[in-house]
Amino acid sequence: MGAPLSPLARTSMIKRSFSSSRILIGTALVTLLAQVAVAQNRAATPAPHALRGVRLSAEDDAPLHTILLRNGRIEAIQPADAAVPPGMVEIDAEGLLAVPGFLDAWTQTGCETPSPVAEQDRPASVGANVLVDMRQANRKGIQPAFEVASAFALDEEGVKSHRKEGFGVVLSSPSGEILAGHSALAVLRDAARRDVIVKGGFLQHAAFRASGSGYPNTLMGFHAQLRQFFYDTQYHFELGARREAGKSGPRPAWDRELMAGVRILDGQEVVLCEAQSARDIRRWIRLSEEFGFQIAIAGGAEAWKAAPELAAKRISVVLDLDWGKEPKDPDAKEESKKGDEEATPEHEGDAPAESTSEQEEPDEAEPGLDYNYHEPEGVLREKRRLWVERRDNALRLQEAGVSVLFGSGSRKASDLMDGLRALVDAGYSKDLVQEALTSSAAQWLGVDEEFGQLEVGYSATLSLWSDDPTQEDAQVTWSFVEGFAEEFEIKEGGGEGPAEGVDLTGTWSITMGSGESGGGSMTLTMDEEGGIKGTALLSETLGEDEQKASVVGSVSGHDVELTFTMDMGDSQAEIVVECELKGDSLKGTGNLNVAGHEMELEVNGKRTPKAGKGGAQ
Repeated sequence: MGAPLSPLARTSMIKRSFSSSRILIGTALVTLLAQVAVAQNRAATPAPHALRGVRLSAEDDAPLHTILLRNGRIEAIQPADAAVPPGMVEIDAEGLLAVPGFLDAWTQTGCETPSPVAEQDRPASVGANVLVDMRQANRKGIQPAFEVASAFALDEEGVKSHRKEGFGVVLSSPSGEILAGHSALAVLRDAARRDVIVKGGFLQHAAFRASGSGYPNTLMGFHAQLRQFFYDTQYHFELGARREAGKSGPRPAWDRELMAGVRILDGQEVVLCEAQSARDIRRWIRLSEEFGFQIAIAGGAEAWKAAPELAAKRISVVLDLDWGKEPKDPDAKEESKKGDEEATPEHEGDAPAESTSEQEEPDEAEPGLDYNYHEPEGVLREKRRLWVERRDNALRLQEAGVSVLFGSGSRKASDLMDGLRALVDAGYSKDLVQEALTSSAAQWLGVDEEFGQLEVGYSATLSLWSDDPTQEDAQVTWSFVEGFAEEFEIKEGGGEGPAEGVDLTGTWSITMGSGESGGGSMTLTMDEEGGIKGTALLSETLGEDEQKASVVGSVSGHDVELTFTMDMGDSQAEIVVECELKGDSLKGTGNLNVAGHEMELEVNGKRTPKAGKGGAQ
């Protein structure tokens, strides 16, 4: 045995031992925290799912299958009676129709386009003489370097509104400027921006529009501004080429917009040009020929008029199906009346009805005069003809061999689906509709090896429908986006039903018109399914002191549709309102129809008293 340690030596050993233990504990703690941090930063992984008993086609006798989803991909498609691997979440989907997640090929969803910085050079001196040359960097309406991928933002409600219509991917697009910037392809998940962007720096977007006042604010100004930018781009490219070749000349400015312009004129990017009229479509075609860039058309209400040029140049068209409200068909009313008369002929041999004294007495009262304005039948027929032309636009384009895709534009996804169903009713192939929303859209957007198909290895982005999506009452019951699941409740008679906490029951003040002109109050009751009934007292809207109206409507999520009906002598007036509920406020637009004469109204409503029973949260 060694000599016993002194008290000082024992204290020193204890300190060293404690210090070593503290280092080990600290190291372990740092390692554990690092592992937790990595786990928190790692993208979430969806649970594996087995979708039992789905149909892969809309045929009633289509065989049933089970689709296995794992790690955001379709792992297998097997017979419904095959064994499911352990550890999977099984969903009883017997009889539901599995459809690839739709791709919205053009939408402003998720993008709020900023206004370009107009002055990007030094301000002109107000004391100097008149400038001979234009300013070198007047960029009003010009921002081709803007990236939606850096600003994409979509809240949970925005994601849900698209997913419940069967969409899984959107091309979020800037708008409202001559050159608005690049769109971004994003999946519809409630996740961080970096996790939902599939592809940034995508299509360039253009329109004959610019924000703000002053030049350019006319069609001629838009053309001049765009041409000047393209000429500046060509000069910028020439300066860069001379400098790279070692030739003399000024150094080109470091200008992100001009650099983006070079990619456009070099044919590296497709420019998606907003154009509704045939004239604007042909203007974009001429500009593309003049400067040598590639284009596609968005909107395209009158694209059928330019179908031969579009087909010859292989220019795709993304339709938003915004046809406006369908006007009544005056000939349909006449045919219905004629049919009723033919269905009730007078029978030969029937004894004539006995005359009564009331029938024999002439009406001594002066017949009432109809002071209501009625549009001539010729005008009604022309409105109907123009509306049918817009509706059948897609049919004419398809017949001409033009590539047709669909996008919601500035409207809701449900509006696009309603338009597609009307298009199918008019004779457009439902198979072409589904292709345009899935495989064709994926190919056009360059993601056809990942989206748009129900195949092993493809993204687990699909929807389970109660029926063929082109049917009126078809509803999405389950939505999967890269394997992340969301279930939707099926409502009787279709529709989503009100969002949680939404109840319009109560008394509301309401204004209709511009500013505060026209309005009144309404008292509503809402049932559990979102059906609305009530009455309203409206003043000034129709030029009267006060009008009593019956109100019916429905609620889907936070979207409200109301129809006000009023008696106007021998005719009726109708106001159809579409608005959005936010808290205790309603805001939207209305369409007033009196004897065939229509007028758009701005509509605002406020609950009184605030937060009644079951008020919106």
